[in-house]
This record gives sequence, C-alpha cells and structure tokens, in this order.
Amino acid sequence: MPDILLEGCASRPLASCLKALGILRLVGEQQDAQVRGAWRNGCFVLSSSLDKETLCDFFLHVWQPTPLVSPWNGGSGFYPGDNTEGIDAITQSTDSRLAGYRAVITRIRDWPEFRMLASLPAGQARKQRDSVREECKNIFLQRCRAELPEACLPWLDAAFILREDKAVFAPLLGTGGNEGRLEYANNFMQHVNAAFAASDTQQGRGWLESALFAVPTPGLPKVAAGQLDPGSAGGCNQSAGFALEKAAPVNPWNFLLMLEGSLLFAGTLARRSPEDPAQVSFPFCVGRVAAGFASSSLRDNGRGELWFPLWSRPASLREVRRLLGEGRATLGRRQACDGLDFTRAIASLGVERGIDSFERYSFLERRGQSYVALPSGNLSVRYQPGVALLEPVARWLEQRCLKKEEPATLTSARRRLASAVFACARTPDARHFQAVSRALARMDALPTLPALLRAPCPGLAADWIAACDDGGPEVRLAAALASPSGAGKLGPLRAQLAPVSPAAPFRWEKDSEQFTAWRGATLEGIGNLFLRRLLLAQRYGVSPLHAGVRLQPADLLPLLQETLDMALLQDLLRAFSLIRWPRTMQPLWPQPLQAQRLPHALTLLQLLYTPLPTDCGLDRERLCPDLRIARLVQAQRLEEACTLAAQRLRVAGGGAFYLPASFVESVRGLSPAAVLACLAVPVSPHALLRQCHQSSC
Repeated sequence: MPDILLEGCASRPLASCLKALGILRLVGEQQDAQVRGAWRNGCFVLSSSLDKETLCDFFLHVWQPTPLVSPWNGGSGFYPGDNTEGIDAITQSTDSRLAGYRAVITRIRDWPEFRMLASLPAGQARKQRDSVREECKNIFLQRCRAELPEACLPWLDAAFILREDKAVFAPLLGTGGNEGRLEYANNFMQHVNAAFAASDTQQGRGWLESALFAVPTPGLPKVAAGQLDPGSAGGCNQSAGFALEKAAPVNPWNFLLMLEGSLLFAGTLARRSPEDPAQVSFPFCVGRVAAGFASSSLRDNGRGELWFPLWSRPASLREVRRLLGEGRATLGRRQACDGLDFTRAIASLGVERGIDSFERYSFLERRGQSYVALPSGNLSVRYQPGVALLEPVARWLEQRCLKKEEPATLTSARRRLASAVFACARTPDARHFQAVSRALARMDALPTLPALLRAPCPGLAADWIAACDDGGPEVRLAAALASPSGAGKLGPLRAQLAPVSPAAPFRWEKDSEQFTAWRGATLEGIGNLFLRRLLLAQRYGVSPLHAGVRLQPADLLPLLQETLDMALLQDLLRAFSLIRWPRTMQPLWPQPLQAQRLPHALTLLQLLYTPLPTDCGLDRERLCPDLRIARLVQAQRLEEACTLAAQRLRVAGGGAFYLPASFVESVRGLSPAAVLACLAVPVSPHALLRQCHQSSC
C-alpha cells in the first residue's frame, strides 16, 4: 500500500492530531478497512490503497458525516433563536450521504418538548426555551442514548458519560460539546453544508488539499475555531499579523475532520467492585498539574490534561481504537491521577506498549474565560527505573492543606517541588534529582508545616543518594552528615531537623525536645546540630556515633577549606535526612575524592568522635565523645581544644601518636566553624587511625 504523507496533520496543535485520527477513522470505516497510520517526524502518514487523488475524491464525493447533534445544549440549532443555517441546510438537502443525519434531526424535532416550542409564537417560544433546556437537560441526555440510532453513539460517548447522579463531560469537548458560545455540533453542521456545497468546485478541493497536505489556499471563511486550535482562535500575535480579530480564517475541513477524530476518545465507566462508586475515565485524560511548561501558573483554572499518543509503527484503525479504548496510565495498582503521575507512568512503562511518545495538552483558561488546549511538551516513552524513587515525594504532594485557605508559602513550595519532580521524571539524572532534593528540603523547612499537612514526607529509598551523586563533595558530605541513626531514646538526625517523633520519624510530634531549629549559615547550623546531638546523647546515656555512611578523612577537606556549594550541602542534608537507612550499608565511596591528608590537629580531634575498633590499642572508654572539647571549638579556642584532646589520647594509650606540646602552629589558618562541622561528619575509623600512624612516623 502506498504511503501518503499528510503534511496538514502535524502533532501540534491538538486539532491537527485529532484531524489525523479523523482521516484514519473515516477511511477505515467507509472506504478501506486495511488502512494503517503512523507518525513520522511530527506528521501523520497514511498507508492505504488510496492515493492522494482518490483520497480527495473520497472525502469530496463519498464521505458520510457522523450525525453530531446535541439537543441538550443552547445554540444547538433545535431551540428558537438558534442559528439554524447548518441544520436547515441538512434537512432540506436531497444528498443521499446526509440521509442518516436528516433522520436523526427529524427524530429529535419530533420530541414533545421541541414540538411544543415550535407551536408557540416566536416571542413566547424564546421566553420558554431556557426553562425547557434547563429542566430537560438530563432528560435529553438520557433520551439521546436511549432513542437515537447507533450512528450517534460515538459522538455521545465522546461528549459525556452518564452516572447515576449526574453527567460527566469530557474535557476534550468542553461541557458536553459546548465551549462558551461555540456549540460544536451546530458548527459541525454548518461546516458540513459549506463542504458539500463546494465539493464540486475548485475552491472546495483547495480547502480539502490544504487540510490534508498543507497546500496554501485563499478564501477561507472567518469562523470560530475553538479551544483545540488556539492559533486559529484570533487575538494578538496569533498569526503573521498583529491585528486583534474576533476570528481567524478557518478551513471547514479542519473543523470537520477534527471532530470526526475526537470521536475515538470515548469515555467509559469502571469500578473495581460492586461496592465501589463508578469512576469516569476518558482516554489518557488526567487532572491538571501546574508544572512542566513555562507559562504554568497556580492561579490557572483548568479542565485537566490530555496526553495524545504518538506511534511510529503503522497501526490499523482497530488497533488505534483498542489503544484509546484502554487508554490509561497506571502507577503500580493505581490509576494515574494527574500530569505528574502520568509523567512517572511513562517512565515506568505503565502505558500501552507501542507508543513512542506523548504530546501533552493542558486545558487552561486564557484570553479571559476562554479555554485553550495548550501544548505543554512532548515526553518520550522509555523505561527509566530511577523514576520509581520519586513515588514518596509525589504522594506527599497530593496531601491537602489542613487549613481552609492554603498559605502562599506552601503553595509556592508545592509548585517548585512539583516542577522539579516533573522535570526529573522526564530526565532522571543527578542534576534533576538534586533539584528535587533542594525543592523538597525547602518545603520541608517551612516552620508552619506541621500545622498545614497531616504528615511529613514519607521516607526515601537509600538509592536516592546514588541518584543524586554527580561526583561532587556535597553529596558525600550530606549523606554522611544525615546518616547518624538512633540509639535508645536518641532518635536519628531527622528528629533534630524537624518536629517529628524520634521513635517514628515520619510522624509529627508537637513538643519534641530533640528538634533544633536551624540557625545561621550552613557551617554554623551543622555545628549547632552536632552540639545538640552530643548534649542529648549525654543526657540519655547513649552513644551518638552510630552512622550508616562513613567517609574517607580526605573527603572532609572541601568542607574544611569551604570550597563547596554550602547552600546545596544544606539542602541535601535535609533531604537525605528523609532516607530510610538500612541496618547495614555497603561503603558508598571507598576511595576519597583527592589523595591528601587532613591537618594533624583535626585528625586528633576526629579520633574522639569516631567509634574505634576493638583492636586499635586505645582505651575506647576514655575517648568518649566530649561535649566540652566541641564547645571549645565553637568558642574559637582551637589550640585549647587540641591540647585537651591530646591529653585524652595520652591517657587512653595513644603514646605512639604524634602529640605535640603546643598546637599554636597546627591550628593556624583553620576555621573553627569548619572544624566543628567536620567533627559532625562520620569518617572511617580504620582510615583515620592509619593517617594518625603515618603522621607519627
């Protein structure tokens, strides 16, 4: 079968995507059952027994339009005062291709409500039409499904779903085929009339060739285009000119084929069990999330999102219909609820196989109260196992604020975090995981968070560290600083960074004595946390030295020399405190970043705050963590602190170490704040002892 490149059917805007599906559907149902379609380089390719000429002849002389009617809507052509140009032209036509359409219109006009309105004088009929429409809307919706022929069902299924309590409308077709003052079915009938009237003219063929093959053609009518084609809806900067117009030139065939294609997006009702309420599902439609595109705003009003699938392997109409009929994305056992869920579902292959990518469209209010289907990005379908790590963060974002009105600080923090998660799901590399960590840390650091959210962020997997690791020192240092575990009443470091229960660090605790509000810059804040932990350990009579991650001594040099991104270190420390540390961990970084040695004074101090092995030759009980020495360091009395540490080492049997009588020169140039922060970093005891012995030789 020859391939026909439909250059007029691009993957953007949404109207053009739907137009491609409309062509595939109509050709497959009315002309060639073996037709195939695929997307290549952003355009639709049709594989059929038809060539370009016979394809045009089919639409001009063979195509039978689907009978689109919406008597439940005002402006549908069935009420007094409506525009009846299109509906009258169809009922008065003698074309055999419109016989089914005429029968549907005649049947609806024969309903008692419309017969009653038709029997009244024009003025009185206009007065009663609104009350009839409001009182009978649900009746008309039910009657359409019960009485109209099967040819109408694709339109009805795509426009609305009837539940026991109310009708649910598809975001793709506005509110039941109605978008503000634009009524889809009525405009469809008007465009059918225009296309049929011009079918034997050169202008009519030119319109069709323009719609199919993007051939420029003059003389297009200026009519409303609707939300699915924002560029043709008029307004500033919507075309080559700058004039503000109420409507732009619209090709009738674009509108016709767009609505014919939208009928493949039929909604369904589903329930997990007879006791569960029925859930409405439209193909690849999810809730809106203000993330992933530049113009997103938390103040936007929206009707959700549609993720349009693109595939490169030629697919039949039956395959496409099945794809859209089962069109859903899942995360584990649950359905994707919004754009953030859908992005992660794509990366975890929770979608129908055979799709190469998705075009994301957000239905948002623009130009006043008008909605547009805004293109919001393209996401490729490929397996990204690291995206599963984002699940706890995404679940936390779904928590509702406990207060009636959410504070602006929390709203802004949510948006930053949602944007970071969305970008990370698209490209799950170290840079994006660090961005998520930073946004997560800043939201977690909000002082009023326990009063706003029911629970803190769930625990992160230990693999989160590897996902953030870009080879820099900040990740190593933050992981080690965040890894001290609980002992007895002393909770993990998380209990000091947030008002959580030390025994259950993923549950708020209103009056936690271990919580220490962060004060000062990064080095000062780390030092304060370290001193507070030493004090708590002394009070509870436990050791504060248990840690899951230990570094090589040389890895402390960037912190000691303050040659790293301090803000990043602080954010990563808070984010890593959310990690559920396993009982045992393999060494993450057995080799240091640089082959250098710590200053000898810091090495001696570090011995007091590191759990030494039993065969180290020292009396470990005499080397217990000393709060006094740490206080001396904080008070910038480094020489005195080192002298006291040397005394402790001599008493503990460290005579083999180099223990100078004076530390004046040893501490020259060292920052006390940096030294205290280094003492908070767990290091490898064997590597530390090895360095001490080397310094003594």
